Amino acid sequence: MPPSPDRRHGRTSPGAESSDGSPQLAVVATGVVEGDPLAGLDVRPVPPPTPSEDEALVGIRAAALNHHDLWTLRGVGAVEHCFPLVLGSDGASDGTVVYPLLPCGMRDVCHGCRIGNASLCRRLTLLGEGRDGTMAPSVAVPSSHVLPSPRNLTPVESACLPSAWLTAWSMLQEAEIDRTSRVLVTGAAGGVGVASLQLGKALGATMVAQVRRPEVAPRLLAAGADHVVLSGDDAKADTGGEFDVVLESVGEATWASSLRALRPGGTVVVTGATSGPNPPADLRRIFWRRLRIVGVSMGSLDEMRDLIRFVEHHDIHPVVAATYPFAAAREAFEHLMRGGFVGKIVLER
Repeated sequence: MPPSPDRRHGRTSPGAESSDGSPQLAVVATGVVEGDPLAGLDVRPVPPPTPSEDEALVGIRAAALNHHDLWTLRGVGAVEHCFPLVLGSDGASDGTVVYPLLPCGMRDVCHGCRIGNASLCRRLTLLGEGRDGTMAPSVAVPSSHVLPSPRNLTPVESACLPSAWLTAWSMLQEAEIDRTSRVLVTGAAGGVGVASLQLGKALGATMVAQVRRPEVAPRLLAAGADHVVLSGDDAKADTGGEFDVVLESVGEATWASSLRALRPGGTVVVTGATSGPNPPADLRRIFWRRLRIVGVSMGSLDEMRDLIRFVEHHDIHPVVAATYPFAAAREAFEHLMRGGFVGKIVLER
């Protein structure tokens, strides 16, 4: 496994060539091959993008992988005429991190655009989905989407923020987490799960991680979990009581136990359905115990700014499971597909 990064800021050219004059590489989806998403993955030089008048060209030092990139390689969310397409929604450079959501901008018909919250846009898309993304030497984005990264983070760590960490932050804010909260995190070893543990702990909440594999418990305890329980166990009995909030990213496999874990008036915040999207609703439990169900997908530009300030103020460092050079992107994606890691996988130059 490639080593994790140190915490020093290096320097590199944001152009299409490295310091030794060799071309810098991009990670490109060339098309969809049914049954083999990585068959449509290529690593090759690409010409730099041409930003429009209201856009900025941002050099990329590091780009984090997301399962969304695999869905793009499977043809979900990307249409055939978009290929070839540079992958990646999460990117950072020295002192800069990119906000990845691209709203439609139709303020007259789109509520999200009208109130300035891209995450509520009716035609929302992402970098690396409908247009070239961050797994390239540079990316063109709206100028407002170029944000100063936390001063305590390296580019590799900052690249973890735009998708997983922004989603986790938005979930915690939506649930109004404070120092009195008891929070259960399903799928806690994933990118959103680990970010939720780290951020929730900094907010002062009691954080309980729920996972399938007991061997990851020490790493989750180090990341901020107060307790670790296994899927299928009685989280209430094992940790001393009901929960104010459940952060749910697993779906069908954990939905019933997540609802049972909540106190009356508790909140479940849903951001994923990796085990299936259609669990039994259990409506009687929901109305009888006055439970609140909230959906979250990433977050607004203002939430991204708040997240950056919070991470810097509390000196929080995202857990990076592994880093790979851009030339080894296929190995990185194979690692993502295998699973079994804690935190994020990041490409770096």
